[in-house]
Amino acid sequence: MAISNLLPRKAKGSHSRKQTLQARLTYDQKEEKTDGGKLITSYMCSPETAAEEFEASKLLYQQITGRSQPKDRDIIAYRIIQSFKLGEITPEEAHKLGYELAMKFTRGCHQFVVSTHTDKSHIHNHIEFNSTNLNSDGKFNNVKDSARALQKLNDRICREHGYSVIEDTKKKGQTYTEKAAAKQGRSFKEHLRQTIERVLPGCKDLEEFLSRMRNEGYEVKHRGKSLEFRAPGQLKFTRSYRLGNGYDEAGLRERIAGKTAEQLSEKRSGKTNQAAPEKKVNLLIDIQAKIQSGKGKGYERWAAIFNLKEAAKTLNFLTEQG
Repeated sequence: MAISNLLPRKAKGSHSRKQTLQARLTYDQKEEKTDGGKLITSYMCSPETAAEEFEASKLLYQQITGRSQPKDRDIIAYRIIQSFKLGEITPEEAHKLGYELAMKFTRGCHQFVVSTHTDKSHIHNHIEFNSTNLNSDGKFNNVKDSARALQKLNDRICREHGYSVIEDTKKKGQTYTEKAAAKQGRSFKEHLRQTIERVLPGCKDLEEFLSRMRNEGYEVKHRGKSLEFRAPGQLKFTRSYRLGNGYDEAGLRERIAGKTAEQLSEKRSGKTNQAAPEKKVNLLIDIQAKIQSGKGKGYERWAAIFNLKEAAKTLNFLTEQG
């Protein structure tokens, strides 16, 4: 699984903040991308009116704090792209993980909308969260290591649910000549790495992996805990640990075991056969109870608007259904 860096959003060209965000959300929520609109979920806002609600919170922020930013420095929202390994996860499960990531990263202090796209070969989430907090008295602090913290949080969530993460396979032990050769596809080490990455998925144990490597034409030596490979035409054997982290025997065993555990987890939980979650009617917010629990004036204003919208939608539904 991979995540792009946080992308701060600003108003584009002559467009206002609301227009810029509305254009982005309209794209994110296209029915052909989100299974007919089923894979869209929001927090503390309605997907259809999120742009208006984000803008309302910013106007409240200016009134409460007296602060404002020039257009070229005014951050409207932040985008997160969360991508998943091909064939590893169902759209419904990906959507749940996207919501969990957004909730934990914002700590429930910012409105957000999660849209899961299934129109590409790999399933991915578009997450837009409001830069202004729910109380409209502060903004998200995008510190230097925010993107790194996001990646670590995502990795932890994925591991907890039994999904793979991008491991640190930083290359090491390459000479200048080998680096130059790798660019031209002639490096024995580079070719060995590529072969391992292609052969390893689906192996049940180390013995099956080594058998597949032999079928690829490699000579294999297994000395104690050291694995060595030699390709046709190569003079000396290459020790696997010199390829980088995750390529020594212990690392390869862990990767094989992790894959097997992941497949068993999916099979037992029936993730591949999960039905799409039904849309449910939002209930009205108990504003007084929330205020007593510590919510501020900004939240009270937002909740009042939210309840009015939900009441209007309920009335329209009941009228349409007679």
